Amino acid sequence: MATSNVVFITGATSGFGEAAAQVFADAGWSLVLSGRRYPRLKALQDRLAARVPVHIIELDVRDSEAVAAAVASLPADFADITTLINNAGAGAVAAAGAGGGAGGLGKR
Repeated sequence: MATSNVVFITGATSGFGEAAAQVFADAGWSLVLSGRRYPRLKALQDRLAARVPVHIIELDVRDSEAVAAAVASLPADFADITTLINNAGAGAVAAAGAGGGAGGLGKR
């Protein structure tokens, strides 16, 4: 039987993603947590699993095929995702005004 509230949080191994996992666990939601650092995912699962169901996925969201496979293979109790917090990602980093960062926005 599927749980009623399932949140999928990408980038759950630190910062905002980890904090969001704690908040949703406090509210009794089931958690699907993903990140690139398996040891940190496992440690987070170990901390939260006594309170709520937790499924972890070692995942790099830049790999769209891996993301699709991970979602397709979720256990039944986690498959009906209620909320997605897409906290992970990749971006280009450059100094402001260097042509690739925020300083170059709107310039042609």
